[in-house]
Amino acid sequence: MRRRTLLTATAAAGPAALLMCLDDALANTPAPSGAGPLDGRLTGARALYDRGAHARLLAALPGLIAGAHQGAVSRRSLDQARLSAVYSLASAVLIKLGSYDRARLTACGRSSSRPLSARARPGTDMARAWWAWQRPEQAAHALLDAYRASPGEVHDRPAIRRIVTQLAERHPRTSGVRELHAAVTRII
Repeated sequence: MRRRTLLTATAAAGPAALLMCLDDALANTPAPSGAGPLDGRLTGARALYDRGAHARLLAALPGLIAGAHQGAVSRRSLDQARLSAVYSLASAVLIKLGSYDRARLTACGRSSSRPLSARARPGTDMARAWWAWQRPEQAAHALLDAYRASPGEVHDRPAIRRIVTQLAERHPRTSGVRELHAAVTRII
């Protein structure tokens, strides 16, 4: 039993140090390393995960996090998606290693980095459902929530804008409809 305990302790020592580096990278985003295109590095990191090379993946993650954060400054959807993918990969490897608390915190970081449109999408989906069920007040409030998260998600989608127009025409006195219609037409 002593030999097995010694082998387990030795194997855990390497990932423990790498986990500390990952913790540092998650707490304070490191400076980008300029180690090459992010997409290629992310593909390589996924391959490491698939092969079970978790220690090498943990070593690569701080650089990936830095590069993804640097790209996400552009606020483009694709760059935001890359950042989210890096956080997803970090969460997945942390779960594999049994670091559930760290994985949960990393997942929270991922959700805060999601593009605003992704945060608004559940609101527009619920609004469509409420509208189909002939519940105008609930539809208006769901669209207002979506609008507050991402105005473009409500304004730029013709089907959603059509619901806003129909709400204003058919249910002008319903709670939230005037506010929603004014907000959406103000941008147009």
